[in-house]
Parts: sequence; structure tokens; C-alpha cells
Amino acid sequence: MGLEPLEEKWKSFGWEVIKVDGNDVEQLEKALKSAPVIKNKPTIFMAYTIKGKGVSFIENDAGWHHKIPTYEQLQQAIKELSKEDLWRVSHECHE
Repeated sequence: MGLEPLEEKWKSFGWEVIKVDGNDVEQLEKALKSAPVIKNKPTIFMAYTIKGKGVSFIENDAGWHHKIPTYEQLQQAIKELSKEDLWRVSHECHE
């Protein structure tokens, strides 16, 4: 039995399904805050992400799920990510 279509499967079991771009912190925060509060019905967030997003040699490479970068690779990754990506947190956390 395949996993897809996941959304329809969760709904068939009575769950509320909220899909969101898991690489977008603001979208995640908005979805969490606006999630419907439904009594007697659980909610699932389906956060679609890109593994290693923003780093050329890691992005979409499943092999990096368990690898540890070398010092040089880490420096390259930091160069490829913007300052906002490295320290992205909710605006509320800054207050």
C-alpha cells in the first residue's frame, strides 16, 4: 500500500489537515496561530520541506540526512545561506 494521497487518508480518519510550506517560518507561524480549534477532532500539519534548502551541495540530497559536514563544507554552507536564513525566528521572539 502506498503512502499517497496522504491528505485524503488523514481526512478519512477524521483529522483536520493543514498544509504548509515547512521552509517558510512565517507561514508556519501563521498556520499554527490560525489553526481551527475543533473539539473531538485532531489536527495535523503537513509541512512540506526541502531537505537542506539553500545549500547547493546539500539541498535535496537524502544522503545528507545522516552526514556530518566537514569544517570546509560548513563554511561553504554558511556562505550560501543568507543572514536571515541563519537566524530566522518569529518576530515575536525578538520582542
